[in-house]
Amino acid sequence: PPVGAAAPDAAALAPYTSLPGESRAVRDAAAEAVGAAGADGADSATRAAALAAWFHGNGFVYDESAPGGFDGDGADGPGASGASGTASGSPTGTVETFLTERRGFCVHYSAAFTLMARSLGIPTRIAIGYASQAAGGDADADADATDAAARTFVSGQDLHAWPEVWIDDVGWVAFEPTPGGAGARADAAPAEAPFA
Repeated sequence: PPVGAAAPDAAALAPYTSLPGESRAVRDAAAEAVGAAGADGADSATRAAALAAWFHGNGFVYDESAPGGFDGDGADGPGASGASGTASGSPTGTVETFLTERRGFCVHYSAAFTLMARSLGIPTRIAIGYASQAAGGDADADADATDAAARTFVSGQDLHAWPEVWIDDVGWVAFEPTPGGAGARADAAPAEAPFA
């Protein structure tokens, strides 16, 4: 039988609501996203869904060549700011640049979502792994199809980052703010198995 999600105390969730620094751009973007969805004052799941949906419109573009890093040095060197030159090379600065330029890849989207959700007091973390589909077709077609459906094929292009939000009485729930890349490919039509 399913086991109910543990209910951690506030201290256990505190690291997932902390912010690396105050950012008006992050706070304003979160308020815009939640307000546009009419989710002000809603529960955490509804506000998180509003944040994820906001990234799937509003001029955001999936772009693997977007600059900026999250190691404190920025992708363009110590103290660099990315393409716009407006934000510091800090992780928060990278997110601010992303929110201004509205182009990036899964790491940008998951980091922006995480900071925005945390600015709303929603416990959020980033997960990194692979986003792919199980290969195979109709499992009832024959015994080989059943074997193929049990296998999942991944490659480097399936590497993905996504945010997870703590929902009381449920646990950690994944959200997909990235409008392209591995997450979108995994949600698309079933992949063909590379081996026959």
